[in-house]
Amino acid sequence: MYGVAVDDSGSIYVTDGGNNRIQKFTGDGTLAAVWGCAGTAVGAFSRPSDMAFDGNGNLYIMELSGRRVQKFTANGIVIERFGIGGDAAGQFGDNLNCMWIDSGGRIWISEGANSYRVQIFNPR
Repeated sequence: MYGVAVDDSGSIYVTDGGNNRIQKFTGDGTLAAVWGCAGTAVGAFSRPSDMAFDGNGNLYIMELSGRRVQKFTANGIVIERFGIGGDAAGQFGDNLNCMWIDSGGRIWISEGANSYRVQIFNPR
């Protein structure tokens, strides 16, 4: 498990990178939903690592090995995805570490290992 996020209703979301899925729990800790599987298809994951909610209740999930970010509704429906592997601006390296969404909706993503950088993306 890498990342944890809490939505406005108190539900807790956990990245389960070892099993390539997301687990959603109620505020009292009851498992409410699980989604995802290993792979590169839309909605599948390659080691989901961190996640963050935007101001509209959408959940952004980045993948440690997948070199991308997927945007979901709070119920696990894919809205969009972005990112490809590479070293140029807008591309992702080998080790996506941390994600944060600021009050303006900008998405901040830090990378470690080979690139050691922070990239900022406009709201999507």
